[in-house]
Amino acid sequence: MSVIQSIRDKGAWIIFAIIALALIAFILQDASFQRGNIFSNTTTLGKVNGRNIERADFEEKLAMQQQMYGAQAQRDQLIGMLWNQEIDNALLQDEYNKLGIQVTSNELTDILFGDNSPFKNEFTDPKTGEFKVDDAKRALAQIKKSKNAEQLKMINDLYIKPAIEQTLRYKYQSLVQQGMYVPKWMVEKTIADNNAIANVSYIYAPYASVSDSSVKVSDNDIQSYISKHATEFKREEEGRNISYITFDAFPSAQDTANVLNQVQSLQAEFSTTTDIKAFMSRTESEQPYLDAFVMKDKIQVPNAELIKTLPVGGTYGPYMDGGNIVVARMIAKRTMPDSIKCRHILVKIGTAAEPGLSDSAARKRIDSVAALAKSGVDFNELVQKYSDDQGSKGTKGEYEFASLQFPTLSKEFAEAVFYGATGDKKIVRVENDQYTGYHYVEVLNQRKVGEAVKVAYLSKKIVASNETIAAASTAAAQFASTSKNRKAFEDNAKK
Repeated sequence: MSVIQSIRDKGAWIIFAIIALALIAFILQDASFQRGNIFSNTTTLGKVNGRNIERADFEEKLAMQQQMYGAQAQRDQLIGMLWNQEIDNALLQDEYNKLGIQVTSNELTDILFGDNSPFKNEFTDPKTGEFKVDDAKRALAQIKKSKNAEQLKMINDLYIKPAIEQTLRYKYQSLVQQGMYVPKWMVEKTIADNNAIANVSYIYAPYASVSDSSVKVSDNDIQSYISKHATEFKREEEGRNISYITFDAFPSAQDTANVLNQVQSLQAEFSTTTDIKAFMSRTESEQPYLDAFVMKDKIQVPNAELIKTLPVGGTYGPYMDGGNIVVARMIAKRTMPDSIKCRHILVKIGTAAEPGLSDSAARKRIDSVAALAKSGVDFNELVQKYSDDQGSKGTKGEYEFASLQFPTLSKEFAEAVFYGATGDKKIVRVENDQYTGYHYVEVLNQRKVGEAVKVAYLSKKIVASNETIAAASTAAAQFASTSKNRKAFEDNAKK
């Protein structure tokens, strides 16, 4: 606890208001983002420039950031970053609207697939360093065509919206810069003044050299000076100097020990369960389970080198990862490529909402298509005639996927192209929320084949317990009750 500034006697009442606000802020600081807190029914976190920042929207963005960064990022840091973004957007959006600044659809296309594309890392040829624009366009078109609301929202929130916000900000800054006009004569004068050289002689007579006894200042002199300079000291708004203290409720050593005990109590079941996905959901792990293989060289977590060497079923931990206590378990290992190129033909099965072929009729058609393809019939001709995938008709049925895209693909299709071998020709049945049907798939190429692993991370955040929060709250309340005046406030603050 430390006193930041001194407070006037007249403003003592402000102390109590500040303490009350500090108590509320301290309770809200972390509890507002945790489950089961007493303020959980509050739907608005704040208001900026007349615009509400809604809790549900903020927590959704926070969850997405946590999924992106995992346990590597502190929750408080993410909250602060997102809060600042919300404030910036709320303030600047009004300025954009007033000035008519916007991003057109054509501009957005140029941004998404231009030199500074947000998709560049995912679609750059590792050998040539060339950005594969067409591949990026096809991948985005496929996601849009799938009508998977969750994937579409993720693409929009992670790539499209930030690109639009960055462009709007750049336009606004450029507008401000271009609006600052400096006349030619001023530029020339500034250059001349900066380069001018002068020889100066001067005498320095400091006030300290004049004896105080030799100068007589009367009350009239003081009053006259005040009258002449009164406007210089005029304040438009009344001000206050305030002092305050804070009572932090950081997790205690006992809180850390409690979380460690919780993780250790779950570790045995975590090590042996055969339904890891259900276990992770039931125990509410901070880091959700990703049911997909990740290339070894792409794992970037603390103790990654040790985790990579675990046998299947083996665990490592508990260990600290930021503000979390984590146990890692090796679920599976396999060899797979880092990226693939394939081509396919899709024959859909009809539904009540979209009538079409029956399951048996669709199977017969895909069998016929496979036979024609294997007999040497031009593949693109078959794509144009039989494929129900409109998104790949412009690419002769071809797609390229990186291993990081595996979770976004239909499971059966992804396994066929990533787990097979170059030259494989297969028929796979796919059933998901968007469609049901048969794919005839040919694996054209697989690059950078190496070992991939599937790892589950049981993660629990170290948070202040109710006892720790109550202790801080009690200390703050006691301080407030015994600090009835300035002297008592300062004396208590020193203790």
